Amino acid sequence: PPVPAGEPAAAPGEAAGAGDPSAPSVAFPPPQRPAPREIDVAAQLATPILEIVFEDTPLDGFLQFVWQFSTVPVSVDLDALQRRKLNLHTPIRLTRSDTSLGEVLAAGLQPLGLGYVVAAGQLRIVDADQQPREVRYPVDDLIGDDQAAAATLVRWVATFAQPAAWAAVGEGNRPRVEGQSLVVQHTPAVQFAVVELLERLRAARQLPLRSDYDAAMFQLPTRRERASQKLAETFLLNFTQPTPLPRILQRIGEDTGAHLVVDWQALGQSGWTPETRLQFSSDSRPLRVALNSLLRPLDLVYRVIDAETIEVTTSQALEQDPDLECYKVDGLLKNDDPDARQLMDRTQQTLGKDLFAPAGAGAMQFDPASQCLLVLLPQSRQLELYELLLQLRARP
Repeated sequence: PPVPAGEPAAAPGEAAGAGDPSAPSVAFPPPQRPAPREIDVAAQLATPILEIVFEDTPLDGFLQFVWQFSTVPVSVDLDALQRRKLNLHTPIRLTRSDTSLGEVLAAGLQPLGLGYVVAAGQLRIVDADQQPREVRYPVDDLIGDDQAAAATLVRWVATFAQPAAWAAVGEGNRPRVEGQSLVVQHTPAVQFAVVELLERLRAARQLPLRSDYDAAMFQLPTRRERASQKLAETFLLNFTQPTPLPRILQRIGEDTGAHLVVDWQALGQSGWTPETRLQFSSDSRPLRVALNSLLRPLDLVYRVIDAETIEVTTSQALEQDPDLECYKVDGLLKNDDPDARQLMDRTQQTLGKDLFAPAGAGAMQFDPASQCLLVLLPQSRQLELYELLLQLRARP
């Protein structure tokens, strides 16, 4: 089976029903969950290899070899790749002899700062560095000499930069401002979330970015907007016989140029495996619509990672991995609502107050300097908010 290639899902906000373009053009019977398959992962990783050479092999091709050689499903922490400034095209160079599959996997990942963990009979590629560390971020451009602005920034770090990760942190290790530096003691994953918050604020305020990450990651268009061109790609496809889900996703990727990845660990918790077979057809429909049609019968969704990468996952996993987005709202503010309180209350009421703290994990704050709403919500809810703001702008 093709490896970490499979991951589009239903486009949030597009409900099925009469006249719904995402409804299947041909009515197929619902797919059945395959029987569980026991895999001795340790035994598979111990498989001897006499000699092997990878010469500038893309990371996803390298992982596909591991999957096909071992039959162990492989998933990738795509956020870890972004933190490491990697992608699925990053080349692997490796020569080994008299070794094992596990040693080959570890040796290929190690130069990239990656590792792997075994869970539920699967492999997951993760950041090898999980250790907390202290980082000082210059924020003079964001706070100046304003103590109130400094206090707001500290509060926003705990609100938007993986807020659940701060719950068990002692008072002495909470974010703070010293002089004109923001001091953060936490894991690399949280540190990256802090970088994202700071850079998104700079982009919203039209200030120069200060990190060495790709600037496109922090610009105002939402992730889904950045992928709009790819999601609009149309294609013809017709699998009239039950076909493995990875094969269908592979073909969709080949026909549209999208990089489709599956979170098999999340799918496994819902009973779907790479052996899942289903029928599917697409009659020149946009990718976003076709993915809905493919994934809805499985109760799956998709998450946009970047302009070309889409991950197939479950609704539960999507809800647990919110995105931070910024929305310009200067044209929506009324004279009696300069701090956007009425606008925020209205949008939260429409989306559901239970999504936001303290009842939920979502967050929304107004940044007066950029006239933007900072919003932390799952991607499906971000789409609902985006559409709501469009509706508000369209009203006289």
